[in-house]
Amino acid sequence: MELSDRSRVPLTSPEIDLLKTWVRFSFYQAYSGLAVSLSEGSGGTHPVNVRDECCSGDAGETSIVGSDVNYGSAASWARSHGPAKSRQEIVQGMGYALGAIIAHEAAHQFISYTHDPSDGSAYDYRYTFRSAEWFYGQLHWTAPTFGLLGQKLAYWR
Repeated sequence: MELSDRSRVPLTSPEIDLLKTWVRFSFYQAYSGLAVSLSEGSGGTHPVNVRDECCSGDAGETSIVGSDVNYGSAASWARSHGPAKSRQEIVQGMGYALGAIIAHEAAHQFISYTHDPSDGSAYDYRYTFRSAEWFYGQLHWTAPTFGLLGQKLAYWR
């Protein structure tokens, strides 16, 4: 893993740990209150794979066999959104965005929903990675999608 266009230096071990921390934070923020867990490695019931490049440059894609998330796009977009960022802020932004995209793609596996074309700050927005909120902001589900997720996944009690 490396920070595209900002630095050709590969991520250090502490940076990879930081990235994973932000992936988890972002994912669990998306599913707050719902009975969902995230695990690393194979064997999950709803697989989402993070790949260096995939999805024709899009943030991610889902098929009947699982989902893919594009790490390369996250690295490029995190660097380009907002004012100049430090390397640590870019890694954090990449982690936040990857967690959000994993949540978005997993939702396609959990429920059938239509992308919302009007709310760029929603997890169910079609054009992810197109706004700074996906890297450095606050995201939310639209009410109809969150309602469907709640019905499918049950709420923590």
